Amino acid sequence: MKNILKNIVFSALAIIIVFVIAEIGCRTYESLKLDFKSNLLETKYMKIYSNYFSPLPNINCTDLNAFAAPASTNSFGFRSKQFQIKKPKDTFRIITLGDSCTFGTGVSDEHTYSAFLEKKLNGRLNNKKYEVINAGVPAFMSYQALIRLESELMDLGPDLIILFIGWNDMGYSLISHYFESLPGGWIFAEDLASYNTKDILSTDAKIESIKEVLHKCSAFFRWLEEVGRKMKKRQQKYRKQGSESDGDVDIDKLIKRHEKLPERDNLAALKQYIRNMKHIFLLTKGRNIKTLVLSWPTILSENMNYEEKKLMKPQLNGGNSFRGFYNMYGNYQEAIREICKQNDVLYFDIAKYFRADRGAKLELFQDMGHFTDKGNELFSDKLFDALIDLKIINQN
Repeated sequence: MKNILKNIVFSALAIIIVFVIAEIGCRTYESLKLDFKSNLLETKYMKIYSNYFSPLPNINCTDLNAFAAPASTNSFGFRSKQFQIKKPKDTFRIITLGDSCTFGTGVSDEHTYSAFLEKKLNGRLNNKKYEVINAGVPAFMSYQALIRLESELMDLGPDLIILFIGWNDMGYSLISHYFESLPGGWIFAEDLASYNTKDILSTDAKIESIKEVLHKCSAFFRWLEEVGRKMKKRQQKYRKQGSESDGDVDIDKLIKRHEKLPERDNLAALKQYIRNMKHIFLLTKGRNIKTLVLSWPTILSENMNYEEKKLMKPQLNGGNSFRGFYNMYGNYQEAIREICKQNDVLYFDIAKYFRADRGAKLELFQDMGHFTDKGNELFSDKLFDALIDLKIINQN
């Protein structure tokens, strides 16, 4: 009996020692990895820091898998015409800050709403020169928009910041530890605790709670999760080879599945979004820069028909039901209106112009929120009118 107890104790000690060594090794690996990333990593089209990323300068991308359409950037990494850092005299400089909807995923350089807007301003108004700098970045959340504003955009001396951001705050909030799913694989450590997703992402709250604690406390557990994700991706890749392509996915089954899914939400993520937006307002007000915040045009509606649901295929990843997407969207739009009102920031409900009859709507969107060429042109038309009506820009 004593020998059995002795063996159990020695085995337990051995396991603890192995775990401690593994934990120390994984923590060392994480610190080195984070230090390396915080300096700079470069992918083919992006420069990536520990908590931020932006397009590389002078890219000329024809790879449709990257941005879904040919795309280029100027020498500063913006999808805009070349400009001088110091704003020229008699120039009104506008910066459009946002995500892939602003960047223009799926459309050519000249068909982004920023390009359309610059062309309209200079074509219709002769009182000065207008520059519209496209500072949109695919996958941006409000947190990255805040960082880019502070680290890059304020020094450009903008007269106006147009803020159209939030789709990724909403979408990523339903993915477990979604901070790591972004390019660079970072974790916003100070904010991780405020995102309690266990009731949203798992039907077994107790198991999810244990996983959350282990993820937060153990580098070894995070490494095991990373290995598991890589293995899962590899399995999916092999499974996909020789099977139906993504384009052959049965859209009817996909739609029926999402019609039956439970509604999901993450109000903690919405609170974080509001906090980031308020920080952005503080920055622009501190420099006396006008800010115009826009609502989000969308294909979503309370009673979507089959063709509209079919258009949402890129977003049908099991994250939410159609009703859940619509209700989350409504929560964000209400929050945007409220924080603009509370902080005395200009707000424009541009989304109302996209609530057209259903046939016309299908011509404006590529999916839930990305615009077609026609959608971007309508967006720029209504934005131009708003700049005049709100007296942001003087016609004389």
